[in-house]
Amino acid sequence: MMKKRAAAICLTGILIVGILSGCVKVKVSFSKKDDKNQVSSEQTGNDDSQDVAADGSKYDIPDGWVIAEQMSTENKKFYVEEGHASDSQPDNFSMEYGTNRYAAADHEQFRDAIMQQLARQTAQYGATVEGSGKKTDNGDIFYIFRIDYEEAVATQIYIVGERSYCFIFATDFTGNSTAADAALAVAKSFRWE
Repeated sequence: MMKKRAAAICLTGILIVGILSGCVKVKVSFSKKDDKNQVSSEQTGNDDSQDVAADGSKYDIPDGWVIAEQMSTENKKFYVEEGHASDSQPDNFSMEYGTNRYAAADHEQFRDAIMQQLARQTAQYGATVEGSGKKTDNGDIFYIFRIDYEEAVATQIYIVGERSYCFIFATDFTGNSTAADAALAVAKSFRWE
């Protein structure tokens, strides 16, 4: 049963990337957060941990996190805490890029489409979905969606681009928020190039 739910958590993240249009209207909660919320300097990594994506965007990888080569593909990088790559269900986050029909100025429509899709996909699992918005250190808007399942917490972060987005998907299986915290630090440091 646990493997089925873990698969459902991963599937929800994969499905949301491909299905951001054609949403059903569902009432979900969304709260605006103060853009001044900051990630501590301990979480933001340093210049030695900077990574560059295929599209040229840049972001900092927090100290203690490494690329999980066995899980990564050409289009999606997975990161795990150092020493946990061989765990059966390591806390992790992944990053990938996609395109959509929304201009950056229409970011609230993009956000609403994601919330509606997440609510529809997670309803069958009794999961709750919460959303908030922030800005990167570079001033770009990003949205955070936290999905509480019975055996894990999934955090989805969408950094808004011009008819594009960077999707960061964190899964914390161990009950702490290390992957979500690392994903948030990456999002804060993210720079479209």
